[in-house]
Amino acid sequence: MNAIERRWAGVSLTLLSVLASPGPTMAGGPTVAQLLDSCARGAAHGNKGVDAATCEWFAVPCGCKPGQVGSEIYRWCIPPAESTTTTMNKVVAELRRVPERSAAIDQVIPVILARLYPCQPGGDD
Repeated sequence: MNAIERRWAGVSLTLLSVLASPGPTMAGGPTVAQLLDSCARGAAHGNKGVDAATCEWFAVPCGCKPGQVGSEIYRWCIPPAESTTTTMNKVVAELRRVPERSAAIDQVIPVILARLYPCQPGGDD
């Protein structure tokens, strides 16, 4: 097996581990614990690779669509000058404080982002 084949085998195993891990991995994505694991692996590899991309994808979703958790709608307005990496690091730090590690990430991230980056009344949202 050459280097490229080993790399793709690792990518496949990573995706399989995220998708096949026990817990409520519904259409909303991974759990808090699974995303924290992906983020840690991505950081260990210099924020490169599938784990880093997974971390960024779920921790910093597009603010163009509000998040809905139950009947609540959450909006957030990340400052345009803030880098994605900075935002991701702030969100991951908040995720570490979440006590319910089995919670679906799509139920947690909108709340965190709305708290960290509230939209100003009359401003862009």
